[in-house]
Amino acid sequence: MTTTPPRRHAAEHFKSRPLPADLLSADDYEIGAVATRIALAAEAEEGVTVVGLREYLTAERKRQRDFVRAEARRLGVEYKAAHDAAESLRKQRNDVAVRVRSWEDPEEGATDTERDASVAALIGVSRQAAAAIREQRIPAPHNTDDVRNRTSSG
Repeated sequence: MTTTPPRRHAAEHFKSRPLPADLLSADDYEIGAVATRIALAAEAEEGVTVVGLREYLTAERKRQRDFVRAEARRLGVEYKAAHDAAESLRKQRNDVAVRVRSWEDPEEGATDTERDASVAALIGVSRQAAAAIREQRIPAPHNTDDVRNRTSSG
C-alpha cells in the first residue's frame, strides 16, 4: 500500500524559507519550472507535497513587481519635483547674475572677462557659463516699446 505524502500549502512552505532569488524576473514558463523544482525537492528532502506553488509564486512575483512599480512612481514624482525646483532656481540664479553683471560695477572687475569671472564665483559656475548666461540675457540694443513715434504730434 502506497501512502500519500502529507500536503503543505506553498504559503506555509515559504514561511521559513526564502523565495527564489530570480522570482522577480521570472516569466510564466520559468515560474512553472521553479515550482516543479521546489515540489520535487520538498518531496525528496521532507517527504511532503507542496500544493499551490505555481499560483503562490505567480502572486508573489506580482506583489514584488507592484512594490517596484510603486517605488518607480514615487521616484518619478520626487525627480520631477526636484527637477522643477532646480529649473526655478536656475532661472532665479540667472536673473540675479544678469542683474549683477548689468551694473558693470568696478567691484566685479574692469573687463568683461573679469566681470564674468566675478559673477561666476558668486553663482557657482564657470566663467564661460557666466558669459553664456550674460549673452543669452543681453537686452536688445534698443527697446522698441520705449521708442516714441517722433512723427506724431504729442
